[in-house]
Amino acid sequence: MGRDASYVSSTETGKVENRYHALHEDFARLCDFGGRLLGSESERAAIAWVHDKLSEIGGRVESFPLLVPIWRPVRSRVTIDDTGEEFDCQPMLRTVSTPAGGLGGALLDLGRGRPEDYAFIGNAVRGKIVMIEHEYPFSSTHVHRREKIRLAIRHGAKAVLMRNPGDSGGLLSGSSDTADGYKPIPCGYISEECATRLQMQRSGDARVRIVLEGAETDAATCIPSLLVGDPANPRIVLSAHVDGHPFGESALDNASGVAVALAATRCLAPMFLEHRAYALQTIIFTAEEWSLFGSKRYVHELSEPDRRNIRLNINLDTVAGSPNLTALTSNFPRLEPLVAQASQACDIKVDTHPTLMANSDHYSFARSGIPAFRLLAGFNEPESRVRHILSGSDTRDKVKPRELERSLRFVCSFIETAASRPDMLENLV
Repeated sequence: MGRDASYVSSTETGKVENRYHALHEDFARLCDFGGRLLGSESERAAIAWVHDKLSEIGGRVESFPLLVPIWRPVRSRVTIDDTGEEFDCQPMLRTVSTPAGGLGGALLDLGRGRPEDYAFIGNAVRGKIVMIEHEYPFSSTHVHRREKIRLAIRHGAKAVLMRNPGDSGGLLSGSSDTADGYKPIPCGYISEECATRLQMQRSGDARVRIVLEGAETDAATCIPSLLVGDPANPRIVLSAHVDGHPFGESALDNASGVAVALAATRCLAPMFLEHRAYALQTIIFTAEEWSLFGSKRYVHELSEPDRRNIRLNINLDTVAGSPNLTALTSNFPRLEPLVAQASQACDIKVDTHPTLMANSDHYSFARSGIPAFRLLAGFNEPESRVRHILSGSDTRDKVKPRELERSLRFVCSFIETAASRPDMLENLV
């Protein structure tokens, strides 16, 4: 196992191997549940299982009830007017329905749909259905899908179709929530086959009809949490989200993060039970794929004393799919020396990226002033296996066991380092 294995348990190799075995078993079990879309039986079963796994560790287990307004699709199609060809369309999470009979109109291909693509087109978008590209979401130059949708709305688009130019070319899934101040418009993912057929229509004269029929309802769910250590102590929060998408197994995003969070909690629990200065709280969020709804609500409902008692959030989301790890440190520059020290201690290189990115639950903590970072694999690596997230290709075969083990070792090393360095942990802001 070598030197870095010691940061899993600080005990003999046999126990390390047992904990790796449990890590891989948990990952496989999470994938067995399926995609774990919010409100599905798959998600409900996974949350009940997570609650039981946390209860086995010991400590105080709680469930934070959550009622999430969702839009559940009933029928969805895209039709090319001139040819009558019909294609599947995956409604985005939190989209809105088209009018009865569908929404027709002229199509405008805006390429990647970034701010620069609007620079010289005047009012050309107004009243149009726009087609834009999905981008690899984890890079220093990425423009988030929801920001692209906001751009389209600001320029007067009446619907958005997002194409998948990736190697699979199939349908993707993701949230279209546009935040307060924006009137939502119908948004859906289309395949590359559909996008290519649309581009083959007469230049500037393609017309399409979108049908997105759905029902607004509420999904009742919960967020399981385990507190290990003295509840009066300031706490380190370890988080991951269990919900996923209707396709595949949501293995990369985010069975990987949940499995590592559970394994790290098992490894670290004895340390935090020994009357340390800090407590460890592990939270397994849901409704993350719905514009971070679960963590936003959780942090919003914290009392001010509870909020002040959180020293740090370490959020695990897509921690496999590449051997290369990055900590997104959310404009908290004093996190970087802690990352570097923990990285050196376990002999695992972890890069940092300083910008606050609204792409996972760490954002809910960071925007409330709580130091937070997301641990992520595949940053600035669009050819890595991480490219399969949001698709039917997000399955367990995209994750290498060694990648889960490396993430576990770094997480344990980081939390051990942070808990032993109050001079650093108490001065992150």
